[in-house]
Amino acid sequence: MCVDFSDAVRISYTLRDIIEDTRSGIVNIPEEDAQMFHISMDEVEELARHGDISRASENIKSWVQSELESAKALMKNSIIIIENEELSELARMTMKSSYVGDFWRDI
Repeated sequence: MCVDFSDAVRISYTLRDIIEDTRSGIVNIPEEDAQMFHISMDEVEELARHGDISRASENIKSWVQSELESAKALMKNSIIIIENEELSELARMTMKSSYVGDFWRDI
């Protein structure tokens, strides 16, 4: 549960911060993903310049969509596990409202 959950949250924060990070010179697109989606540094620099994901290259948009799908699947698996874990009601409610709620709002 913890690995899926933490990966889903990490992905959501990466996507949430992609514009700010690229403008700061931070590229949070793994090299393997950049190669798989044919994302060039020129495309990343262009994203930083205009700061609008809707104007990003098709390669970057494809990567973002793939990351969203991965994060949603990981979170869905985490929710199922959270619901089936032997957690106190307070712990279950806290996890679902605090973490899961933030995750879906951010993406």
